[in-house]
Amino acid sequence: MKKWVKDKLDWKEGVKAKDDAKKDEVNNLLAGATFEDFQADASKAKRNTDTADNITGFVGKIKVKFDDDSELVVENQILYVSDHVTWVSKKETPGGKVVFNENTPDDALVVEFKLGEGTKVDNTSSGAIEGNKDNPVSYQKYKVKPNTDLKTYKLPVVNASVVDSIKLSAQDGYTDSTWNTNNFVATTTNNVFTAIATKTFKVTVKANGGTGDDKVEIKKSGESFTLPAKDTFTPPNENQEFSGWQVGDDTKNLKKAGDEIKITGDTEVKAIWKPIEFKVDFKAGEGASGSMKDVPVTKGSEYELPTPTFTAPKDKVFAGWKVGDKEGVKQAKERITITGNVTLTATWKPIMVDVSFDKGEGSGNKDKVSVAKGSEYTLPNSEGFTPPKNKEFAGWQVGNDSEVKAVGTKITVNENTILKAIYKDIEHKDIKYKVTFNGNTGTGSMDSATVKKGEKYKLPENAFGAPSENQEFKTWEVDGKEVAPGTEITIEKDTEVKAIWKGIMIKITYNPNGGNWNNYSANKTIEVKKGTTITIMKAPVKDGFKFKYWKGSEYQPGDNYTAVEDHTFIAVWEEDKKTGTPDVNPSEPGSENKKPGTPDVNPSEPGSKDKNGTQSRGTSSLNSKNNRIPKTGVSGMNILYAFGLSFAACGALVINRISRKEK
Repeated sequence: MKKWVKDKLDWKEGVKAKDDAKKDEVNNLLAGATFEDFQADASKAKRNTDTADNITGFVGKIKVKFDDDSELVVENQILYVSDHVTWVSKKETPGGKVVFNENTPDDALVVEFKLGEGTKVDNTSSGAIEGNKDNPVSYQKYKVKPNTDLKTYKLPVVNASVVDSIKLSAQDGYTDSTWNTNNFVATTTNNVFTAIATKTFKVTVKANGGTGDDKVEIKKSGESFTLPAKDTFTPPNENQEFSGWQVGDDTKNLKKAGDEIKITGDTEVKAIWKPIEFKVDFKAGEGASGSMKDVPVTKGSEYELPTPTFTAPKDKVFAGWKVGDKEGVKQAKERITITGNVTLTATWKPIMVDVSFDKGEGSGNKDKVSVAKGSEYTLPNSEGFTPPKNKEFAGWQVGNDSEVKAVGTKITVNENTILKAIYKDIEHKDIKYKVTFNGNTGTGSMDSATVKKGEKYKLPENAFGAPSENQEFKTWEVDGKEVAPGTEITIEKDTEVKAIWKGIMIKITYNPNGGNWNNYSANKTIEVKKGTTITIMKAPVKDGFKFKYWKGSEYQPGDNYTAVEDHTFIAVWEEDKKTGTPDVNPSEPGSENKKPGTPDVNPSEPGSKDKNGTQSRGTSSLNSKNNRIPKTGVSGMNILYAFGLSFAACGALVINRISRKEK
């Protein structure tokens, strides 16, 4: 017999014909018989359906009592009792043979639980079982008593319903795992239950160059997402602001903050930035008329100032743009940096016209002047122009007007105007001019002269003192030109005569006095400005003599000398002595060691003359070839006398040198 727990038992169902051929015969025999569970031991409880056992079942006996009071005991009768939800198949042993449950009541329904899209179950020893959208995965099958509510019926072993005992969860990328129905009452048409989960997508909100962390939110498929506020991120720089949200690759249709979008997949939302926009507006300025359209500009950009299209005030032209409240004006084509809304106000200035001057019959130049168009202009004097001879300035001819207007007359200037100088004959010809003298830093003064116009005037000699002792008068300067004293000049105006000075030049002469410089034996002369300090030049050379000093005081080569007057330096020589000759300096006039009767001249100075006017040959009697001591034919006394004389001469020379040095 196969029963559900708590089913009523009819033991008659446990007695059947073993052979179908005798089925009707057996049924007729059993008609009117009674059936009961039979226990030989009366103390044992009779079999029932209070507990389940559909594996080995409850083995017992059925006693059949016929209507003639005869009895029959059916041996080894098995009662299988199943829970309302029981197993379908299982392995006899772990890893062993799979057996199927054949011991459930005949009305048992096979109920299957499947895992569909996005679902999984983690409460298995073999790991998670994941569902599949297209081919849901069978998770568990049960044999179930019809009309059993699998949501409320509790499995005896786990004390939980089938539905609750399945630890359903969502796979990654899904949420809200659930079953495809809320009706878990098992019927022939409601016996497969599939778990499902809702697909989720990641919504990533990015700063896209701005400052701030990305925002990530998980949304269900088909769910709405509200775009965040415009200040979610900080702009990339101070010149940009939030423009909108770009959803995915749609660059044309930016969304506003607060808009809702439907999520159907992983979605990237990017902040889009744009330059901060300002405007430039224009004002015509005082006296002008017209209008100019505002211009949109972006913060941080450079804007080129335009040429105004306003109608200018009368007799005025555009002077420049005043930018906001800033000082000064800027010209068209200049650029300004945009930091906010800007108002450009046009400023205007008078149209300038030129007043130029025609010298007429005269000569000279006079610079033109610019005046505002329509303004009054006072006619000036004729300074810059020189009238023709014997004429004087009479006034101005204005443009083509034949009338001559006097200096000081006011005229209205509406266009470029030429003023032509008009002259007239001088009525009084005895015009006189002054000739004055300018010492030009010199000392003293000179009387001025009065000369009639056109007459000649002879420049006098200079009477000014020189500015310094090192300067002297050079010439006069008249009208920027040098003119010598005694020159006649024509006087046509007041004239200044200015003294011109020059440095006094000094001649310095070097006389080699018989010597030479590299065989050059002539005098050498240089010219320097008075007061100049010079370096004494190098000494000449002379055969048989040594250079002693430059005469004119005693100067040595390389000494400094200040030139204050013409001066001649004469070379002084001394004889280059041989052994045994007297220590006499024949180049020094007045030497005390000369022999009696020797001329009192310096034989080292060419051109020196003795007392008798005889020209010196430049050699003394002591070193004359004719006066040398002979090598033979002299007595010992003469030799001793000569040596004694030599020693005496040397002693006298030493004494003379010491005396000079002390002096």
